[in-house]
This record gives sequence, C-alpha cells and structure tokens, in this order.
Amino acid sequence: MKKSAGATSSNLTETEPQDTELARAAAMDFNLLVPLLAVIEEQSVTRAAQRVGLSQPAMSHALRRIRRMLKDDILIRRGNESLLTPRAKELLGPLKHLVRQSTTLVHEATFEPGTSHREITLALSTSTALVAGSDVCRVISERAPNCTLRMITTANPSDSLFTQDNVDAILLPEAFTTGHPRERLYDDRWVVISGSSALTNENALELLATLSHVIFDAPRISRPYQALHEHGVEYSVRTRINDNLLIPTWFRGGI
Repeated sequence: MKKSAGATSSNLTETEPQDTELARAAAMDFNLLVPLLAVIEEQSVTRAAQRVGLSQPAMSHALRRIRRMLKDDILIRRGNESLLTPRAKELLGPLKHLVRQSTTLVHEATFEPGTSHREITLALSTSTALVAGSDVCRVISERAPNCTLRMITTANPSDSLFTQDNVDAILLPEAFTTGHPRERLYDDRWVVISGSSALTNENALELLATLSHVIFDAPRISRPYQALHEHGVEYSVRTRINDNLLIPTWFRGGI
C-alpha cells in the first residue's frame, strides 16, 4: 500500500511538457492591448481614454500595468509634449495589425466598401501621387462610392503618419522599411532626364557623370543615387529642391 501510495504521489507531480509560446501568452493580459494601441495612436492618455470609452483614471491605471508588462514607459512627457518611446513606435505596426485581425476573428468584418461612408486617408509622395493617384481615386470611386478620399503628400513616409495624421495606408517605395503588412502595387523604372539635346540611351551614363544634377532634397538618398554610389559613378549636384514635381522645370536651361 505504501509503495502504491508512493507511486501515486509520484505520478501527481509529473507534468506534461509545457508549450512555451502558449505559456507566455497565458501570462499576458490581452485586455491591455486595446488601451496600448489607443495610447500609441493618440499619444495622449486623455484622448486614448475617450476613444476606448474608459475614464482617465482607468486609462492611467492601464498604462501603469502596460509599462510593467513591457518594461517600457511607452509615453513620456517632454515639456508640454507627450512623446512615444522607440519601443512604442516599433509596436505600432504589429499591434495595429493584431488588433484588427483579432476583431475580424471574433466579429464579422464591419467595413463594407459599397455602403461605407467613412473617410479613407492615404499618405504618399508627390511623385507617387502623380504616377498612381488617379488610379487610386478611380478604384475607390468604383468600389467605395460613398467614401471620401483624403490624400496627404509627404517626403518622409514613416509610422508617425498613422498617429499624427490618422493615416490608413502609406504608398511608399520598397526602399523604405516598415513593420506594417505591405503589398506591391506596381513596378517602376528609372529614366535619365536632361535638358541636353545630346542625351541618348548610349551616352546616358556618361552625361550623368559630366552634367550637374538637380536632385530631390529628401532626408535619405534616393535609390537611383544609391545605385550610382554602388557603381562608383561620380556626379555633381547644382540644385536641391524638396518638391520633386518641380524638378523638370529646372532642365529648361539645358542642365
């Protein structure tokens, strides 16, 4: 009997192999994800509370729990501003996608393009607007006839557009990295534009190295100029301009 009891006791202490990923998920409070997303998007405890229907004390309490869970401040005060921490900025894309997917999983999708009256906000560069803007307008007009399209042009597409301008999607070159889900819309190609009548396909590379350049003045070097650097092509810049749609007007003098 004692041996049997001992065996029984031994069996009770045995545990099944633990699924580490599920165990970590079980230790999380998923109720904090929605307040977290609201705080990141609004960059304000007060506005986040109003958005999700919580009192400000309740949202402040949720933020304290979020900070303990993530071991990060998420939102910090600097003077009169509330700023996101680098960790909060990293979380925005994956978190927004997770919350939307979770909502779809539990509830039926609520966005019906044919009947929705919402405002759709897109951010894109002026050059992208020139290339694809009319097609975007046409598609939305056909598939979401009651929606309003709002376009924001930007020279520096970043995740801050989602929080500061309430952007739904960003049309950006593949050279820009993002944590958000993305899809290729079209293929682009590079061409050489010159005011010189001597430009041909055969001497384009030579002219790139000899004639002065007018370039788009952006926070980062554009991919064509990265390629010139990679291939050791020397060039000189005469003019920088922050609106790429104006660049062609600078070639009338034969630059």
